[in-house]
Amino acid sequence: MVMKMYGYMGKILRVDLTTNKIKLESLEEDVIRNYLGGTGIATNIIYHELPPETDPLSRENKLVFATGPLTGTLAPMTCRYVVAGKSPLTGIWGEADSGGFWAAELKYAGFDAIIVEGASKTAIYLWVCDGNAVVKDAKHLWGMDTFETEESIKKETDSKAKVASIGQAGENLVKLSVITNDGGRVAARSGLGAVMGSKKLKAIAVKGEKKVEVADPEMLKELRKQITEDLRSRPPVQALSKYGTGAYLDGMLEERNLPLKNWLQNTWDEKSAISLSGVGIAETIRTAMRSCYGCPVGCEKVVRVKEGQFLTEEGRGPEYETVAALGSLCLNSNIEAIAKSNDLCNRYGLDTIEAGTIIAFAMECYERGILSKSEVGRELKWGDGEAIVELVSMIAMRDGFGDTLAEGVKGAAERIGRGASQFAMHVKGSSICMHDPRVRKPIGFNYATLPTGAYHGKVLPPKPSPDSSMASMVAEGQDFEEVVDCLTMCRFAFHMAFGAISREYVPKLILAVTGRKIDLRELKEIGERIVNMKRIFATKLGITRKDDLLPRRFKEIPRVRGDISMTIDAETMLPEYYKIRGWDENGIPRRETLEKLGITHLGGM
Repeated sequence: MVMKMYGYMGKILRVDLTTNKIKLESLEEDVIRNYLGGTGIATNIIYHELPPETDPLSRENKLVFATGPLTGTLAPMTCRYVVAGKSPLTGIWGEADSGGFWAAELKYAGFDAIIVEGASKTAIYLWVCDGNAVVKDAKHLWGMDTFETEESIKKETDSKAKVASIGQAGENLVKLSVITNDGGRVAARSGLGAVMGSKKLKAIAVKGEKKVEVADPEMLKELRKQITEDLRSRPPVQALSKYGTGAYLDGMLEERNLPLKNWLQNTWDEKSAISLSGVGIAETIRTAMRSCYGCPVGCEKVVRVKEGQFLTEEGRGPEYETVAALGSLCLNSNIEAIAKSNDLCNRYGLDTIEAGTIIAFAMECYERGILSKSEVGRELKWGDGEAIVELVSMIAMRDGFGDTLAEGVKGAAERIGRGASQFAMHVKGSSICMHDPRVRKPIGFNYATLPTGAYHGKVLPPKPSPDSSMASMVAEGQDFEEVVDCLTMCRFAFHMAFGAISREYVPKLILAVTGRKIDLRELKEIGERIVNMKRIFATKLGITRKDDLLPRRFKEIPRVRGDISMTIDAETMLPEYYKIRGWDENGIPRRETLEKLGITHLGGM
């Protein structure tokens, strides 16, 4: 007799866009046991089905959209979905996640995950509703931005449908393109919007009336009450609810954690930092705050620029990473220009971290004489908000010099040549995120060792203890982050900067929703298994110790605070990290490590 599957819909939708064949598959119990959900489901599929050497923009690449067992239930902060495939930006493991309402609606439509494979010859979108799916013509949508696409599809299908789509950047195979849902929530990293573009898949719209059954509704209600009260009692969470991410950029500046001038500059005008902070935004262009599905925090800013050259309609405002990337990293203190750039990125479907980094890189190359006005098409000076807005459009449309920048910071540097690569701030092709590795060393070492390259989400090292080394903290944090992404929870619930609720809530939530008894040790093993699978995928593509490094700038140019001079040399920490991981001296997982975790499909040393 098959046991009832609480917390899961039990179905995966597989769509072959070459043949328009749609297949319903069961979510197997051993997959749930070993991979839990979310990134675990996606990793298991990509690891076993996609040869690492696959061209990211070929029909052979796959995209897996996956939810977790807590998604669509009363469990708080479980609004996210994960999407994975081979990255066009980095050429290795690609992964991104997004909040909003799309993930819960996919569960209500009857599915835990969607596998997209093959490629259509003409533009299409996928309509998923109440356990069924159909491929629909999207030729009339091609060329629209993500907001226009969402509005049009809702008119064609259901006004309450949730839509994940690409804009012109994805259509143009821009390697920093994203997947946008719910009017500005984005699965932003790895350039996976370009994979949708290569498949001529404009959007996936979902709608359903099914319910996610849970094992113990009363226990779940009590846990939601406890977690909500716990979160709301914490001053950092209160600030997050009031001002959103980046509430106090002046504090980030004082700490020397705020990125400046492509990571070259040590300090900046305090008034500029305050004007870009959540507090500053609240006093100028913010109109409201709102929440993702089931979230008791509500950190999303709504903004509007009512007049002037950077006029924007009311919509989702810039998060911290965006403000830093399109602002301080480029020495741009104009919040209206940042809001306009952010709005364009959301509409075109561009990663704001990658966009800000590539623009800061171009500004430095221009300052150093590597790039000229004739090559770029305009002057490119630090702090020029108008130039940033223009470059965002050029990148999305691959217009003029934007075609070079559309390759991402690593690819653009290689195309430009003339020594430009030394000014490209990335790890494995993925741009350094907006926390300074010299100041936040665990975050910096985490950037260096992730199989995706630098990733702003995977930053959950535990609270340090006297006997914890940097390497052990980061390894443990990475394992737990994979568990969070298996559950598709918002990592703000566990982030040290926001008070970090107890990890002991996780097995309790799993028990209440699924009826499964599992402890943190078992969850850690699931996380470790997923880390190793992604790493093996990367090593098959030549990623080794030589790639687990930060740009030299962070080792050679210090950030200075008072008498403290801060740098980071990730290489010195790699031997201990590899030993903890059970990898060899080149960072390749040993066969006995894979055997212990039950994963030997792609081999090991």
